[in-house]
Amino acid sequence: AGTPIATVLKEVPYGQKLQITFPDGSSAKINAGSRLWYAAGFASGERTVHLEGEAYFDVVKDSLRPFRVVTESVVTE
Repeated sequence: AGTPIATVLKEVPYGQKLQITFPDGSSAKINAGSRLWYAAGFASGERTVHLEGEAYFDVVKDSLRPFRVVTESVVTE
């Protein structure tokens, strides 16, 4: 079997907001009551994050590795 991939999880309690910077230099402002997670190998592999709730992204352009945000109903690239 393959090696399990570590996941980075950020959960923001109600009444708070969180700003994070990803390994590629992109950043996100995550709103209260939201969850965001991504594979720990983000810097070297594909740039995909999963989001429950609300966040604003400031994405560093990389034409070879599109940045994807996966939600319950939509994938935004």
